[in-house]
This record gives sequence, C-alpha cells and structure tokens, in this order.
Amino acid sequence: MKKLLLMKLRWSFHPCLLINKTEEKIKRQSYLIFSSLEEKGLILNERISNILSREDEFQKLYPK
Repeated sequence: MKKLLLMKLRWSFHPCLLINKTEEKIKRQSYLIFSSLEEKGLILNERISNILSREDEFQKLYPK
C-alpha cells in the first residue's frame, strides 16, 4: 500500500506532468487576460464613439 502511494506521489511530481500543468495554467491565464483586454477594448471603443457622436452634435448646434 505504501509503495503504491509512493509511486503515485512520485508520478504526480514527475517533471513532464508539472510542465503540462504549468502550460495549462499559462494558457488559461493568458486566455483570461486577453478576453479581459478585449472587453476593455470594446468598452473603450464604445466610449470613444459616444464622445465623437456628442462632438458631432455639439458642432451641429454651435457651428464655428
């Protein structure tokens, strides 16, 4: 029983498995970062377009 437990423990810390787990974590974190940046970019684009439309309305109301 102890041998089996030790073997499982040894394999759970095998370098290949640790590298795979690390790669998965990096992929997951990078996906979250990029999706967050994409959302922020969309929000920023929406705000910019709102500001520009307000500026157009202002120009119509108060021409130079």
